[in-house]
Amino acid sequence: MRLTLSKSEISALREVCEREQTAGELAEALGVKDSFVSRILGSLKDKGLIAIEKNDRTKIVRLSLTQASKNFRELATFRRGSKIESWLSGSALDVLVIAGFAEGASIGFLMKESKYSRPTIYKALRQLKAAGALSKIGDKFVVTDELVNRFANDFADTLELLALEQVSATAIRVRKHVILRTDKKLNKPFTLTGLNALRELGSVFIPTSYNDYYLNLDGIERKLTVEACFIHALVLSTLKQYAPDKVVLAGFLKSGPGRKVGLDFGKLRDFSKVYSVESQLDLLRTAVGYSEKLRE
Repeated sequence: MRLTLSKSEISALREVCEREQTAGELAEALGVKDSFVSRILGSLKDKGLIAIEKNDRTKIVRLSLTQASKNFRELATFRRGSKIESWLSGSALDVLVIAGFAEGASIGFLMKESKYSRPTIYKALRQLKAAGALSKIGDKFVVTDELVNRFANDFADTLELLALEQVSATAIRVRKHVILRTDKKLNKPFTLTGLNALRELGSVFIPTSYNDYYLNLDGIERKLTVEACFIHALVLSTLKQYAPDKVVLAGFLKSGPGRKVGLDFGKLRDFSKVYSVESQLDLLRTAVGYSEKLRE
């Protein structure tokens, strides 16, 4: 699972946008060996962008029925002749998914959220700006081409769905972050988070019958802090069916025997900004503060 496309993958996608064709015909159109195009097609299939049908010994290649595939066809048609392979490949999709959320992203935030180095991010920004896909407004980079934005985010959605294909779960994606709730126990690349993770870190909670997990679409496993686990639980509590979780989270915010693990409120605030739940955190802290004052 990788939130990226190579130049060869984009070239192959553009060809498949034109017409359904065999793998051999695609190799001929791209001027590459059959073995190379087979690897490219395997990668695109794994990313949910193409479908391959076998007819006797012939492999027929067509676009998948995912929204991302449809959006790519529209983007490739509109951007015909724009050398899309040169500015949409590599780290571009990573940058686009981060900058395309909410009101854009500063260079500092891009550095923090992306798995790529500063020079690589700057190169992607220059190329995307030159292509008219992204602009700098104030101190933030904002995706200004709606077709590009739709494809990048629907591609991320497709990767999320593929990752959860065998899992019955409720999931929320924020940029490249996926938080999900399931009654199953999952292993790597999923990392336990939320209420049961807080309990394992030392909180006095009654264990829940479900587990919350974290997944990052860049494929890099991360060790989660107590603050991250708390915010992940808060994100899920924004869903109506999980709103009662806020009572448990409020109890965790209170000092005393219910919380046996340290909590850095500065880091908590930072994580709330990453997941766009600052207002929910403020409401929760205000309610807790008011409740504690009433007890004085």
